Amino acid sequence: MQSPRNSRGNLTLANATSAPNYGSLSKYETDIVAMDDQFFLEPRECTGTMPTVLSSSLHFFWDGDGDCLHVLARTAGLALGIPALRLDNGVRLSSQYSLPLTTASDVEAANRIVHVLLDFDLWVWPGIAVNFTYTLHDNMTLTTQSLSPRVFSVTNFINQGEAGEIIAHGRKLLRRSPTGESVDGTVSDIRTSNSSTGRRVCVARLPSASYAERLQLVRYRPGEFYRQHLDTMASKNIEAPPVYQYADFVKWAAVAAKNVAMLGNDLPQQFKPGQALYPNAKNVKFASALVELFWKDGVSKHFFASRNEMEWERWLADKVARLSHFLRWIRWAKERISVLGDQVPASIRPNGKLYPKYDQYFQYELIALLFKHHSTSQLTDLLSKQWYY
Repeated sequence: MQSPRNSRGNLTLANATSAPNYGSLSKYETDIVAMDDQFFLEPRECTGTMPTVLSSSLHFFWDGDGDCLHVLARTAGLALGIPALRLDNGVRLSSQYSLPLTTASDVEAANRIVHVLLDFDLWVWPGIAVNFTYTLHDNMTLTTQSLSPRVFSVTNFINQGEAGEIIAHGRKLLRRSPTGESVDGTVSDIRTSNSSTGRRVCVARLPSASYAERLQLVRYRPGEFYRQHLDTMASKNIEAPPVYQYADFVKWAAVAAKNVAMLGNDLPQQFKPGQALYPNAKNVKFASALVELFWKDGVSKHFFASRNEMEWERWLADKVARLSHFLRWIRWAKERISVLGDQVPASIRPNGKLYPKYDQYFQYELIALLFKHHSTSQLTDLLSKQWYY
């Protein structure tokens, strides 16, 4: 089975230096937005030796039976702590170089070193070890600088001649960078980079060229600088307004940590420092453990059923946040449209008005459809007056 990444031709490292010239065409009229299909393993009856997890490690025994690949991947996922409900959506195997592994011979060719991927997971280069170096193409190298967070440095990505040409063509287009998705072009005094459109890159092995960020041509004048910042996606206002803010959670966790410390030796093991339920606002495991406790308590006391919120219960059981669910749906829709091609209506094709996008303008299109197909009373019942108005 051949990967679309190779068949499409514009996502390989070998030809990334000679990307096609699209001229003035919108990217939605080109193959830039094309999406690779996912290669899920087919559940089959495994009659061979079942994979076994040793008690002291994650070492698997496998006799090479191709019918057992799905069982192998699923067992590995469970051993890694992935919820069974999430695995039911599909599981994939990938090599250390991002190639899909769909047969036993593929796994053997990969020296039985595989990556387990879930639905819509993006493959990421394994760090291996600090200073470990991959040689990619034309002496381009990828070197691990840090394992957590995972940081790589890339050398020989462009040569001096290409750099000079980029500067020459982009200098006249330099402008202040807007903040986030600012509609009115709002700029920040600490955000002083300038952008220029450049070629798409494929080093990250992304499923679509549209996933790769554009080349950034940056100029800093005297007195200008780059300040470390976080892109929090605060402009994506699609979650319910919170009653409490994150700062309140941080304060509460700090107070809780002091209170549990007062218990000394009477403190249960799961609440001790280093454990999942030890209050620490900066530890995502603590937040996840709290949500799990809330879910279990709610199920046992019929909290969700009594409020007709069974769908919420199922979402919590699957540990999928509302924002994440929405973004995964967009990814799924993009992939289906790319695979089906001309079989889908023109309005939802890449150059159509309703083509799924991650920006806020697509959210406006969805809202317009809600108003078009639902009455005010229906939307008020569905969203509540607070959200409707």
